[in-house]
Amino acid sequence: MADQLRGDVAGKAAFRVVWGPQRFRLSIGWKTLIAFLIAVFVPLAGITYLTEAALASFTRQHHVSAMTAGLRGALKAHADRLGAVAAVLSYSASNPAVKEAVAEKKRAPLAETLQQHAINLSFVDAWLVIDPKGNVVSRRNGSGGDQVALSGLLSQAANNGFPVTGMEILPRDIFLRENNERYLRLERLVLSHVVLVPVVRDGAVIGALVGVILLDGYDWLPNILHDNAAQDIHMFAALVQESRIVAVTRRPNNIWSEGQLLSAEVNDPLAKGRPFGGTVTINGAEHLLVAEPLLNAQRQAIGSFMVGSRASTIDNQVRSVMGKLYGFILLGGVLALIITLFARRDTVRPIRALVGAMDEFATGNAAVRTEILTKDEFEDLGRGFNRMADAIMAQQEKMENYNSLAKLLITTLNPKGLLKSALEKVIELTNSDLGVVYLMGDGGDILKPFVAHGIDCDALADLSLSDGAAGFAAAERRTVRLKDIPPECYVQTNLGFGRALPREVAAFPITYKEKVLGVMLLATLGNYQEDELPLVEYLTSQIGITLDNALTHEKVERLSVTDGLTGLFNRRHFSERIEEEFSKASRYQTPLSVLIMDVDHFKRVNDTYGHQVGDIVLIAVAQILRQSVRETDLIGRYGGEEFVVLLPHTEMEQAVAVAEKIRKAVSEKLIGEMDGKAVTISIGVAGMDGVEARNVDDLIRHADGALYRAKEEGRNRVVAAGAKVV
Repeated sequence: MADQLRGDVAGKAAFRVVWGPQRFRLSIGWKTLIAFLIAVFVPLAGITYLTEAALASFTRQHHVSAMTAGLRGALKAHADRLGAVAAVLSYSASNPAVKEAVAEKKRAPLAETLQQHAINLSFVDAWLVIDPKGNVVSRRNGSGGDQVALSGLLSQAANNGFPVTGMEILPRDIFLRENNERYLRLERLVLSHVVLVPVVRDGAVIGALVGVILLDGYDWLPNILHDNAAQDIHMFAALVQESRIVAVTRRPNNIWSEGQLLSAEVNDPLAKGRPFGGTVTINGAEHLLVAEPLLNAQRQAIGSFMVGSRASTIDNQVRSVMGKLYGFILLGGVLALIITLFARRDTVRPIRALVGAMDEFATGNAAVRTEILTKDEFEDLGRGFNRMADAIMAQQEKMENYNSLAKLLITTLNPKGLLKSALEKVIELTNSDLGVVYLMGDGGDILKPFVAHGIDCDALADLSLSDGAAGFAAAERRTVRLKDIPPECYVQTNLGFGRALPREVAAFPITYKEKVLGVMLLATLGNYQEDELPLVEYLTSQIGITLDNALTHEKVERLSVTDGLTGLFNRRHFSERIEEEFSKASRYQTPLSVLIMDVDHFKRVNDTYGHQVGDIVLIAVAQILRQSVRETDLIGRYGGEEFVVLLPHTEMEQAVAVAEKIRKAVSEKLIGEMDGKAVTISIGVAGMDGVEARNVDDLIRHADGALYRAKEEGRNRVVAAGAKVV
């Protein structure tokens, strides 16, 4: 019977597949077959093609690697021969008798030495002794008197005093003087390898011993590579002088011939001193070729050593492997078709159920769940979908809570109210038991506790950037999470009836545009979930934006009512506040006094020390005023060097005492920028209990008049309206 969808006991829509008797449908079979042909055989054909291409490429690359290794191995064997030549010549060059013979150009003993070397190292074609100018002093046959063009190697050896080897193209006359009959067949210029050992006496090069190995027409080097290669590789080597082959492997089926010219695609990179590796056409057939340039003492390419192999050998290997592969592919295709027919039933319906559930979930029906009982991975997928849906619902609920915090952030521009509300909400969302928000001080190196939950904020000390988790989080600008808090930790949670140490602490830097504004420190008696901390990090970034706006707004408001230099209230704001205080004092019959003061001889300070020092004096006076009055008193800069202090609930006699305290403190303040001198001020005092003031202007006028009298009577004094007090 057909599968059917039904609702579960909770009334939620469910998708379920319960296997029952299956009926074969021809239409589905044909569809399955067509799908199989498209989905299996087409990719198989492509895979087969790619496999063949990859196999051919790999086989050729392997073949090239083998030829490269063989080529370098042959060159190593040749280098060993050169090393043997260098060793025997170095031994002779260090012999005092040889040195004396070279210095005195004694041909006979030198010829005898060279002849002995020729017997031991028969593969060397020419043995020479030359002087520093390249003139031949002696050969093994006793001849000499000619010159050889080895100036590059000779100067190199003379400079460093050590044996040198180099590839050179030399005239055949060098070899004809050794053995005319043997070397008569050579071309006019031949490819040779030269070993030159300097003869040093008393720190100076007096000559050199030379061994020359002829490469032109010499088949030992090509043969050694062929003889040491595996039989199925069929590698054939050749030596090239410039673009013409001068020596080849003497083995059957060789692909090279002496005198054969190289094609431009091979010769051009070799002529520039670069190796060649790739496929070339030789005599109408494709071959693999690897070639290494041979350089002379001037690092110029004068020849090359090549290894080649017929590409048909590789193609035959690939075809053999692919024939077996095609058989396996055919057998695998038949088995895959059978398995496809059976697998179709066990896949299509569960997939449809899952896709249907996903589609309905995507439309917004978050209550959708699946019921798939197939006893395989589809059943696991069904359960996984249900878990995913539950997790999404839970995450959505959590995000709604976090969004509520985001909405809360835009409701206030008061920093304290903002951070208190934000901290309470984060505490609620994370189930934390303790929270503190620190704000960065003006200097950028101190964190000050601002608002707290579960702990007394006033009991917390300021933190430097090296103190605790909060300081470290601010310094590193990253979240810090501490687990297994030790008992000696100073952070404790207030439970209402006692205190307890938290189990975990997390500190989140509050930043905006790379600037650290503060740190939110949370603590819990339980454990934080791994997915909670990233969300809190996101929230603190949002808090940082809003906090920056709030701090900026607060700063703008503060700047609008304060003086930019001293930080005191400006005249406009002070005038508004004194009107308010005068109205209160008049209404409630409470005392109110005002002090107006002026820095004595301030123009002289500016003229003598400059305006910058004048500003320092004004800042110092403002600081003394703050220290000398109560927090409830109002201080303002009235203009230039003139200051005003409003003393609510203060009678005139008390105001005079405050003024005298200020005058004395200013006169005792030494200004370093004024060579350690002090300034003085004159103060006028007026109080509502001592003068007749119908309005603020009357009160200010009385105080201003007292200030004028203080100036006339000698400055550095306090004068009350109607009387003088020194």
